[in-house]
This record gives sequence, C-alpha cells and structure tokens, in this order.
Amino acid sequence: MLLCDASAQQGSGHVMRQITLGLHLRRAGFATVLSCHEIPEQLEARALEFGLGIKRRHFRQEDPRVSESYDDDASILVFDGYEFDTRVMSRSRRDGRLVVVVDDNGDFADVDCDVIVNQNLHADQLMYANNRHSPELLLGTRWALIRPEVAALARTDLDRSRDGVFISVGGLDALGRAKSLRELAILRRDWEVESAGGFSGSAPMSPLAMATHMWNSKVGVLACGTTTWEAACLGLPIIGLVVADNQVSVADSITKAGLGESFDIRDEFEPSMIIDSLEKLYDDHALVASRSTSARSLVDGLGGERVARRLHDLLEGVSQKS
Repeated sequence: MLLCDASAQQGSGHVMRQITLGLHLRRAGFATVLSCHEIPEQLEARALEFGLGIKRRHFRQEDPRVSESYDDDASILVFDGYEFDTRVMSRSRRDGRLVVVVDDNGDFADVDCDVIVNQNLHADQLMYANNRHSPELLLGTRWALIRPEVAALARTDLDRSRDGVFISVGGLDALGRAKSLRELAILRRDWEVESAGGFSGSAPMSPLAMATHMWNSKVGVLACGTTTWEAACLGLPIIGLVVADNQVSVADSITKAGLGESFDIRDEFEPSMIIDSLEKLYDDHALVASRSTSARSLVDGLGGERVARRLHDLLEGVSQKS
C-alpha cells in the first residue's frame, strides 16, 4: 500500500513517484493500492491506467487514524510526504509490515522503518547516521523513481540534434509561472518553446507529451523535484527552479556537480534573469554537450525497478525467517 496526498497547492510529485513505484511493484507481483485523502483527477486516472487500486481516506496522511485505512493483507507500506505521524510507522512495523519511507532531505532521518529511499544526488549516509533502527538505505540517483515514459525514451538514441526549450514549474503551477516564462522566452528570440502548465491548468500536459518534449529539447527550465532526475535521464541540461522548501538541496547539488544554475523563486520571481541564463546556456554548445553527458551518467531510468526488486527480496527474507 502506497500512502501519499496531493492538494491543489502541493504534493503532486509525491503521488507521481508513488505511482511509478506502484507500477514496478505490480510488475514484481504485488497487488498495489494507492491510499490518498486528496489526489488530482489526472493522477488518479494515471494510477488506474497502470492497474493500481485507489483507496480514499476520510482523513489526511498526518492523522494517526491513517492506519485504519490499511488493507488487512498489506505486507508493504510506503510513506511519501512530509506530514506523517511517525508513531503510525512504528506501530505498523511492530505489526509485521515492511515499512518504507521515501525521503528527500532527512525529514524522517530517525524514523522507525525498514527501508529509506532517497533518490537525490545530495543523499548520503551521514544524513541518516543517527537512526537508531538501522533501516536499509537506498540512496542516490541510482534509485530515482523515473516515470516509464521517460525511461523508455532514454533507451533510444539521444545522440542527435535537439532544439528548443522546455519549461515546467512543477505539477501544481498554481501561479502560472511556466506560462510567464514561456511568453518571455518567445518574445526574446525565435526558438521553439514548450511549457507544461501543471495539473491545476485547464489542459495539463500528459506525462508522455512532457517526456517527449524533454527528449526533443536542447535545454530545460525545470522545478528542482523528480523532474530534475528525469531530465538527467534524458540528457537534458537544465536551469533549475526552487519552487518549494524541499527543493533547495536538489538545486544546491546540481550546482555543486556542475550540472546547471538554479534560481530560488519561492518569494521573488524575476523571469528576465532566468531567460538571460537560459540564453547563455543555450548558445554554449560545448557546455550543453558536457552537461548532457554528465547528467545521463547519473540516472539510467531503472531506479523504480531496483527499489521494487529490493523490497520484494526483503519481504521474501522476512517470510523465510518467520
């Protein structure tokens, strides 16, 4: 069972990557259910498309009653979010369930669980060194939960001519910043610019269309969430945008690794500065090629499969011991 929530303001990235993991768990032989209090209609449709069950909760994920929503036969519980009651995780583990936490910045560094997955470049052992429960740590971009549409394209020929710009400011771009950046980019010069408006828009871009645009584009302007690692998988150099607190470390890590610049637009949004940086990168063909190669070396698109396989093996080990 996968536990997550997404409101009109936040959380769509958590649900999206839970759906990705759910797909791979199904392929590993598990009946998989997505447990949500809130979920955007498009993400619910995606989960159903991949054969995941949907179970609606009457209370949010931080409510201790969340355990009342478990299916009796749920052997694996995957928590993805920032507002869970950690006592629920401890009780679930004592009940004999395999408890998995998808973390980003050490928010659950000391939680009582069996496995912690942190798919980010900045993830390291020190982040979880004080965990008293000795969970297995699946850290780094090798475990990145990349959407199947992206992974499929990454297996095709990427060494070809790529043109244009792709812009995405997150799954719930309520302020319409992607639209603002696109309009300014088009005014600046004659290049093809595509943008994803987020799930709150009237016509959200499909995951396949988004993956295809990233695959075809020369440079991306992207929020520093899971899409950062999808772009890396496709060899797309980016200008990173911090739109949420949990994205700061991702932005810092890509800068330190020489993968791209980033702009913090949580409080101040200056699109002209972002487009200036975009133009400079776009015209530096050697830098684009170098960053594309470096990015592709970090993410191979098989992270979801690896996580599902490891959870399957751990569960098998628990069953054999019992």
